[in-house]
Amino acid sequence: MGHLIFPPEICEIDGHHLRQGDDTPHWVDPDTIGEYTGLKDRNGREIYEDDLFKPGYYNTIFRVEWDKENARYIGREKKGSISYVGREPAIEVCGNIYDNPELLNE
Repeated sequence: MGHLIFPPEICEIDGHHLRQGDDTPHWVDPDTIGEYTGLKDRNGREIYEDDLFKPGYYNTIFRVEWDKENARYIGREKKGSISYVGREPAIEVCGNIYDNPELLNE
């Protein structure tokens, strides 16, 4: 069973809902919800855990992961190389592991 996400145009005020624009809820698989890193890519797109990106100097795909040991987000490619999310000004999000798993095979 999934969970519902409401568009940001809906806000709750004192137990009542103020609705603006599209108020249609969307079913979401909770296993596919990623944590926002607080960072954006070179195009201004928000970067989330489990997003896939290409750093400007590599022709490979990195997955955004939480590095618990060092308390930071990193990008890891399948061969083990690491890219530091937030220090790389030229990264571009190109998908995520749920919607674009085929990118991990590039």
